[in-house]
Amino acid sequence: MKQFSKGMTFNSNAIEGNKLSLKETYLVINDGITVKGKSLKAHLEAKNHHEALHFLFELIEHEKKHTISERLIRSLQQLIVKDIDDNEAGRYRQGNVMITGSKRKPPPAYQVSQLMKELVEWIKKSFNKLHPVELASLAHHKWVHIHPFTDGNGCTARLFIG
Repeated sequence: MKQFSKGMTFNSNAIEGNKLSLKETYLVINDGITVKGKSLKAHLEAKNHHEALHFLFELIEHEKKHTISERLIRSLQQLIVKDIDDNEAGRYRQGNVMITGSKRKPPPAYQVSQLMKELVEWIKKSFNKLHPVELASLAHHKWVHIHPFTDGNGCTARLFIG
């Protein structure tokens, strides 16, 4: 499990542009070592992702009934951006955003809360109707379309959906 969690942390953060190597990610997570020449944000992203993944594992291990909820989504995002963007942690975005490198615009901020409610309901209704891989893929697609947070969307979605 430890190897999986470090690999997932490294890969998820690398997708987002984090420059820590797999070995450096391991050192930050296991030994609390700061890597010369790497940003504080890169270190926090590794630490935060690992903590959020651990939170999710603990939740799964101790909960008898796993409830998918907006609260869980916001809690995961809050852990992901902790000490990076505390003002936006755990809150749906309040403004409109653009996705770098994409021509598609996410829905306006005033629609995010309702769209996330609909996504969670859709996941609950589809849970036993779709193959888990199909459900995760479609849920991830819907999530990315909504882009509910100012920061941490990718990492949070991969934790929640994965």
